[in-house]
Amino acid sequence: MSRFDQDREDLIRLIFSICDYARLGYSISTYDNCNNCKVSDCEYKPKCGDAVRWNCPLWKGADDETD
Repeated sequence: MSRFDQDREDLIRLIFSICDYARLGYSISTYDNCNNCKVSDCEYKPKCGDAVRWNCPLWKGADDETD
């Protein structure tokens, strides 16, 4: 296999991995997170500048019953 063919295969693998990361980023952005959670006193609620939890099992929406 020539150097050109090897570089071409590496480039194709890189493109597919970039697409995988883009799909992951899009799917993460569709999950509910701390920004739209109705639990105001959650211990995982981030402070300003901290990362939010996505797909959190403690998440509650407006239509969920509260305890």
